[in-house]
Amino acid sequence: MLIERGHDEAWYILVKHRDVLDELVLRLFDKETVGKEELAEIFTSVPKRPVRVFESARRRPAWAG
Repeated sequence: MLIERGHDEAWYILVKHRDVLDELVLRLFDKETVGKEELAEIFTSVPKRPVRVFESARRRPAWAG
């Protein structure tokens, strides 16, 4: 269930911002590399998603491997 929800959310984000991804592809075709500043410029119209804490993360300590 968790993986399916993550997949659905990722799919929604990719479809919603397809125009931004297309712009990135066109620039990469043209230049082959895109720097950090240019990448930030391309993605300015994409809002950052809020940080989420998942329920299982609160109940278990982080793995310190």
